[in-house]
Amino acid sequence: MYKRQLHKSPWAKLPVDDIWTIKHPPNVIRNVTADKYTFDYHYEGNDMRKRDTIQWKIYNYFAILLEKIKRKFFNVMSKIYVGKLGY
Repeated sequence: MYKRQLHKSPWAKLPVDDIWTIKHPPNVIRNVTADKYTFDYHYEGNDMRKRDTIQWKIYNYFAILLEKIKRKFFNVMSKIYVGKLGY
């Protein structure tokens, strides 16, 4: 279907050519500051480094533990509450 419709387009037989010539620089120098900024703020490198620290791992361990305790507590409380109501 695409090939049959191709000849109907006004741009189908338009000649193509280079827009301009590409001139490469003679050398490339790495900008460490720009690379670090790009990694930190576009690819969340700051967060990766934070999660790799011992403080973050300890905090995360206790946060997960607290969530598990809360879940168990509310689960038990809901069973007690439902038991009192007779459902």
